[in-house]
Amino acid sequence: MKEIIIVGGGASGLAAAISAARHGASVRILEKKEQVGKKLSMTGNGRCNFSNRNLSVDAYYGDSGFVSRFLKGFPTSELVRFFESVGMLSIVRDDGLYPASNQAATVVSVLLAECRRLPVEIISDCNVTAVRKEDDRFFVTTNIGKFSADAVILACGSEASVKDRFSFSAYDILKGFRLDTAPVFPVLTSLFGDEGYENYWAGVRTKATVYYLSNKLDASIDQDASTDHDVSDDGEMKAASFTGELQLTEKGISGIPVFQISHLIIETLLKTKKKQTVTIDFLPDYPADRLLEWLKKLIPEWREKPFAEEQKKCYTVEDSLKGMLPKKLVLSVLKKAGFSAQTLLTELSPIELETLVNTIKSFPYEVNGFGDLSAAQAAAGGLELSEINERFEVKKIPGLFVTGELLNVDGICGGYNLHFAFGSGIIAGETAAADSEAEK
Repeated sequence: MKEIIIVGGGASGLAAAISAARHGASVRILEKKEQVGKKLSMTGNGRCNFSNRNLSVDAYYGDSGFVSRFLKGFPTSELVRFFESVGMLSIVRDDGLYPASNQAATVVSVLLAECRRLPVEIISDCNVTAVRKEDDRFFVTTNIGKFSADAVILACGSEASVKDRFSFSAYDILKGFRLDTAPVFPVLTSLFGDEGYENYWAGVRTKATVYYLSNKLDASIDQDASTDHDVSDDGEMKAASFTGELQLTEKGISGIPVFQISHLIIETLLKTKKKQTVTIDFLPDYPADRLLEWLKKLIPEWREKPFAEEQKKCYTVEDSLKGMLPKKLVLSVLKKAGFSAQTLLTELSPIELETLVNTIKSFPYEVNGFGDLSAAQAAAGGLELSEINERFEVKKIPGLFVTGELLNVDGICGGYNLHFAFGSGIIAGETAAADSEAEK
């Protein structure tokens, strides 16, 4: 019976363990936390969007050829069948797939139940610090002792959303085997700025479109099930826009629309060392000409009537915007447009009215930073896909597999990252146990 060690008990590791054990291998999971699946149980605000009905290579960053072949060989239906086989039904909401219970804990529960049934040995509080291969055997060093196996699957994810007492050694393990890795940086995370609006708008949540134009990078996006969006290429430039709930913070901007463009912006920030500008439409459901006409219809009535001075003071620009935007956002818009909050709406010229509307519809915001890995939902970078075959086995080191977020593949929000994690684990587990299948 082939012995397999899986480093990491997250989405990819649990899927790999079940897949390998079902194909006859003796499987042991080494998990550095006190319990497996802890991060998985919190994903998607506790609901676990584990896949998407409209999987597309354009939803991922990384080698598009590799990702395309993976998605073709492991479609959504394949992952649904896997979860049904471990006792979990799924539902579709806005093209995203969720457990029918609508609870991420269900995903962890059914995976653990299947691991117990097979059985799969799980060792918690076990931090792997080194992996080496001698002849045809792997030797794994941990904080509680040494283990050996015929094959090793590195399914330990990344440092994203991780805060624990152990240092993250997975990249060191890859480098120890002299494997090529891409720089790691946080994605699906908040973006920071210091333009002076942050104290005004902190705490606001509002529907908005976030638009970004950057130098064209290798990655591209044009599909997202969780937000309305549009992406286009123009020569050496890339334009991306996403609509959804924008969260304004004391440090900058956050929320799904920001997460979706975070990879493009952060990669460009790191490469250029220059601030990047995003443009925000705070009223995406209302065209600029409609807003302008609405304001113009109010003004003539005010100007024509002989209002007393005290009455006129009630018709300030600030008051007029409170019917459009959250109160805390109004001051930011006025500051950007260059108007005092007490400026009378009746005193604005046609050009000033257009300036006000254009600021609401095209609010430029300079980004100069981003959240660290511990605050991010995912990480970009990791092992280059050129180092593995399409069964997730390292080409130069037979028996060593790398899956999930440890690879240089990351997706936008919408279940894409978890689909890749589960799928790569299932494929690697089956492949690693292939000899055991033949032995039975």
